[in-house]
Amino acid sequence: MGDVPPSIGRLAVAGIAWSVVQSWGGRLVTFLLFVLLARFLDPAVFGVASIAVIVLGLITLTAEFGFGEAIVQRRELEAADVDLPFFASLAVAVGLAAACTFGADAIERHLAVPGLAPVLRVMVWAGPVTIVARYQEVAYRRSFGFRDLAFRVLVANLVGGSAAVVWAVFGAGVWSLVVQAYVAATVGLVWLWRRPLWRPTFEARPKSFADLVRFGLPLTVLRLADFAAVRFYEVVLIGRHGIAAYGIYAVAARLQETLLSLLQGVLADVSLTILSRISDDRERLAEAYRRTLVLAAFVTAPIFVAVAALIPEIASVLFGGKWSGVEAVARPLLLLGALQALFHFNASFLAARGRTRAVAVGSLAKSLVVPVAVLMVPTGDVASLVLVFALAQASEAPISFALTLRELRLAPLRLFADLAPAVLAGVVAFAAVAWARPAVAEHLGDPFSIAVVLGVVFVVAFGTVAAVVGFRQLRLIHAFVRARG
Repeated sequence: MGDVPPSIGRLAVAGIAWSVVQSWGGRLVTFLLFVLLARFLDPAVFGVASIAVIVLGLITLTAEFGFGEAIVQRRELEAADVDLPFFASLAVAVGLAAACTFGADAIERHLAVPGLAPVLRVMVWAGPVTIVARYQEVAYRRSFGFRDLAFRVLVANLVGGSAAVVWAVFGAGVWSLVVQAYVAATVGLVWLWRRPLWRPTFEARPKSFADLVRFGLPLTVLRLADFAAVRFYEVVLIGRHGIAAYGIYAVAARLQETLLSLLQGVLADVSLTILSRISDDRERLAEAYRRTLVLAAFVTAPIFVAVAALIPEIASVLFGGKWSGVEAVARPLLLLGALQALFHFNASFLAARGRTRAVAVGSLAKSLVVPVAVLMVPTGDVASLVLVFALAQASEAPISFALTLRELRLAPLRLFADLAPAVLAGVVAFAAVAWARPAVAEHLGDPFSIAVVLGVVFVVAFGTVAAVVGFRQLRLIHAFVRARG
């Protein structure tokens, strides 16, 4: 990421390498096991489990309160500075889990999802377990311990997913997904705390706590606003189309989230840690930002576009006939993922500069647009509702770019010139796949074979256009990779 001091550069390369293991190992294993589970479970089961996971996510998001990023961002920090955030987060997690346990029946009635309450009562108590592990994870991130984090994610996801598959084979249904959550959380907790890099000192430091709160509050507000907007949309989806339709959406969203984690998580897990070390050098940050965006535009975003173009064949191969409809729901989400791949890092660069309030602005704007669009724009089926949701989500992009460019003092036209060739290549490649599909399908009946041939069409079309109009950007990527080779 730009020209950084050699010691930081070496740490960045090592961190990214182990983040690759974490992202591509742990998350890929999780997704493969998820695909296997989809063969045993039906959409309604996935819908119920997904709602329970959403509530669990709300608990951990609220309880963590942005303290993780605040701790990583602080240059000088003592063990005692973490005590109050840790115990406050744990207390909030326990309190919210208890509230959900007592209110599970009311939540089930409100959402009109039979069978949700007992699952919710069990699932939410994974929240405190996750919080205890999270603070040790932050200590490892701060110390560049990405190797241990990588193996922890890989082992936890492998053990948890394998346990879920076994339970699903024996007919446990939705409880197999509950088992997966608990086993993965417990294995991750034990893995990190067996060799702790941070231990509570039981020394209260209110001033340090207040500083961390000031950093974490804007992040928490924006995440809660984003959470509320997305979940409001999902409640609307369930109310209009039922829990089975929501299960189909959840599988499509899982595909998009997995790709985002695999492709963006490699750098995102390391970026704030690295960028915080050079946050005082605006020029260096700006150059790192340009190179990161060019890399994302020519490497990451095209993969989302390719999967969106090939999603009919991919869905058929992965999920089978009972998941019909996933492709229509997944395509707009995947194209949204291509856009998110371009502005995904804006938050890290702004946070490295301490501009967490600026990060909140774009997310809050999007959070206001999503519910209005979902309620006001008429839709007739799940696919059209998801399309409206994806377009509303995309409203964050121009605001996010504007704030980041202003902070780093970069000209918008320069950014446009950097990204335009990749955008043009992606549009041409997507259209080439759509044009070639009827002829290829006529000669090949197997979805896997069709996907392979159409994938070649996409790569050739994208590569040709990129080489012709994006030669300068490709040279920049080549130089960037060679400099860190």
